[in-house]
Amino acid sequence: MLRVTSIGEFHTGSTFSSPSSSYGDDAEAMALAGLTTHQHAINSAGDLEQYLALWEQAHTLFNIGILRWRLDHVFNITIGQLDRLRTLGGSVAIQGIGSATGNATAQNLRQVVDHARAIGMNVSGGTDGGNFYVINPWVAIHFFVTGEAENGGSSGMPAGGEVTVYEALHMYTIGSAYDTFDDDKFGSLEVGKFADLAVLADNPFAIEQSGNLGPLRDVSSVLTIVDGDIVYSNGLVDCNGSSTLWYRKAAGQSCTLN
Repeated sequence: MLRVTSIGEFHTGSTFSSPSSSYGDDAEAMALAGLTTHQHAINSAGDLEQYLALWEQAHTLFNIGILRWRLDHVFNITIGQLDRLRTLGGSVAIQGIGSATGNATAQNLRQVVDHARAIGMNVSGGTDGGNFYVINPWVAIHFFVTGEAENGGSSGMPAGGEVTVYEALHMYTIGSAYDTFDDDKFGSLEVGKFADLAVLADNPFAIEQSGNLGPLRDVSSVLTIVDGDIVYSNGLVDCNGSSTLWYRKAAGQSCTLN
């Protein structure tokens, strides 16, 4: 399922990490048009400072807090910058590309997640572009929890910078639902929310407790339900002895997992 949720990584210029000369005008135009933006902010704290200053300027024209503007990657964001972003009603998203790119994108996730929680800021998880990273959240979750690079070496994440499985899952579920204005419908199993869900082949919390975190990379779905319909099954779904997938129109059938 593909959804367009925002203007993503907006840029017009020769460098992709610092704001272009026109970005201030662009940010104001997005704010006045009521558009959400998820902005690539990957390099130094100085680059983040420039984006924040321009967002603060746009905020004087329109309350961007209700638009849920988000800074992505934020490898070098400071506590003070998180506070300023929270004042604007913004949030951050963190991707697992550090496991592939190494020290250049090392990040103290623990510091970001702890401070965001303290100030009531949303943190979501992502995978970034599929042209240079795996679009598989479990690979990224493994990195968030272990700090290990995909080649088995060090990613450069500071010792103690890792997060727990629960925190990583929160980023990818309710955290990501917030970014698309769907946190009242998706992201957690609660009364009143949609029953979209995936039945996993392995329990990620049991993997964490075992101390052997390698299998986190390979967690997969046995059964995936979206909008009341089974959209994926690994073959273990049995509906009245047949392999027919269950749909809402056939809700009277009895389906079990073998």
